[in-house]
Amino acid sequence: MEILGLDCLITKATRKTKTSETLLDLILTSNKKKTLASDVVDTQISDHSLVFTILRSTAPKSRSRKVCLRSLKNFNRDKFIQDLQMAPFSIVDVFDEVDDKLYAFEQLYSEILNEHAPFKQTVVRGNQVPYMTEQWRKAIWHRNKLWRLFMRDRTDSNYDQYKIQRNICTSLRRKAIKEHFVKKSSEPENLREVWNAYRPFLHGKAKQAIDIIIKENNVVINDKSEIAELFNGHFIQIADSVPPTKETDYGQHFENHPSIRAIYENNRTTGAQLPFNFVHTNQAQVERALLDVNVGKSCGHDMLPPRLVKESAAVIAKPITNILNAFIEQGCYPSAWKMGQVTPLFKQEDEFNKANHRPVTVLPVLNNIYERLLATQLGEFYSKILSDFISSYRKFYSCETALLR
Repeated sequence: MEILGLDCLITKATRKTKTSETLLDLILTSNKKKTLASDVVDTQISDHSLVFTILRSTAPKSRSRKVCLRSLKNFNRDKFIQDLQMAPFSIVDVFDEVDDKLYAFEQLYSEILNEHAPFKQTVVRGNQVPYMTEQWRKAIWHRNKLWRLFMRDRTDSNYDQYKIQRNICTSLRRKAIKEHFVKKSSEPENLREVWNAYRPFLHGKAKQAIDIIIKENNVVINDKSEIAELFNGHFIQIADSVPPTKETDYGQHFENHPSIRAIYENNRTTGAQLPFNFVHTNQAQVERALLDVNVGKSCGHDMLPPRLVKESAAVIAKPITNILNAFIEQGCYPSAWKMGQVTPLFKQEDEFNKANHRPVTVLPVLNNIYERLLATQLGEFYSKILSDFISSYRKFYSCETALLR
């Protein structure tokens, strides 16, 4: 069966006698994802049990869904910046708790943001192709209109008009595909976009369905709220089985290793600053980090879009600097940044098993900036005390640099 690429859905014995149990009755399939459940039923009328499988009525498809986003139709950058400059962000310094400081800033910023970029609901088509153009979309709409006209009045004239419009849609589709891939291929400086454009056509893995179905304790669950609770509990407890790490578990046998001794000797001669402590950041560093924000990323649960945060970098850099310095000084992390929007993505094997999904978390944009600033301080600290011959987990170091040195 392995040679033919087939899997047996029946795993229990189907013929039982006093002295033996044998699996004789099989149900073979080349795609286990199209089945929900398979089992054996003892009918008590024969020594052969009844085997059955439940098929999925339809394959999972990407369906249209409603999403909530900010409307930038009437967005005016100059007015937005002007209103932010008039906002009393200095009130943030009145609070002592880090959660209160962050909450006050987000409330002031969100109030202005809601006025210039209000929320709106829109429908996102699940089967939308990346090379869709406005001209092609209107042609499809007109083709469907002519088809409905022909179905009401089946004349040769109506069908000829439909055929002409159908051929126009086919021509526009081929043109849109060609222009899309030519444009993506002509941007070698952005290899990520080139790979994202060609990746869906290089393997047969289908896009994950929007509706996830989970089987828990042999019960099929399709309620979204119940599935969300199952995934939340699974992802929270997934690391509980990992034993706690002790300081004596790592490094106790390497104190006299030549590399470790060389690092100690280098730190002693250079007078390296030990131990490490985070220091305050400044407005220039924060503004630079805000301007480096990737506007193509999604916003977190605070609904602050990266694009507008980047647009207002010059205005909000100062209050954000004061907030982040308070976090560093108190050694605290705000509770709002400990939460994220988690999306379960199917990995492999049985898609109805929650253990075969991995979590992808979208964090608030300001949290990512804070982490980047702290990571920069850590990188600068370790770059001074580590040898140039150590390339693991270091920026601008790789296998090539290790071989060259």
